[in-house]
Amino acid sequence: MILFFLPVLKGNAQFGNSFLSGEAIGKGAWEFSGLYSSLSIGSDGESEGIFNNYGLLLGAGISEKTEIRIRYDRFSSKEGGDFGFNTIYLGPKFSTESGRFALYFPVGVNFGDEFDSWMMEPSFIFSFPLGKNLQINATPSFLIPLEEETGPEDGLLKLNLGLGITAPGNWIFRPEASLQYSVQEIGDGHFLALGIGVSKRLGTQ
Repeated sequence: MILFFLPVLKGNAQFGNSFLSGEAIGKGAWEFSGLYSSLSIGSDGESEGIFNNYGLLLGAGISEKTEIRIRYDRFSSKEGGDFGFNTIYLGPKFSTESGRFALYFPVGVNFGDEFDSWMMEPSFIFSFPLGKNLQINATPSFLIPLEEETGPEDGLLKLNLGLGITAPGNWIFRPEASLQYSVQEIGDGHFLALGIGVSKRLGTQ
């Protein structure tokens, strides 16, 4: 079953969770996040772990409702050995006044020992408050490869669903699940990423 993910990797996949909310951090503010996800693939009622994903995410507020996000991920094989790859993403995020909706347009590159490939992932972020310090975040997105030999049919449909739990000191804990389908393989299998992000905001009121 491990062969299922290989064409998607060549088609420029970023398998990580989003760990984002619709609200803006504000002009002049910063948000630093440490991320971890466990990625598995499932097909015909079976599942297999394939990657551990460790990442860092930095957000910088350039206006009250707009920010720039840069992210680095390392995907390491759960089978051990040296197989793995890296991803760097960069893009703007635009939030509404209410903070319940945002658009995010990152462009990124996968790179490893024997390949590199470019992609973009337009994302729609919906946030719903469940209390003063708790919200639920849903982020549907479509990862689109940007290589000459690939097209949208080589992309990845993703739905991230998670919580934002605010703690004293501007800390935010973000448990999240991500269900992902290769466009070419819909109905034949899926990817599942379960993870946690821990964010610290600076320069906010």
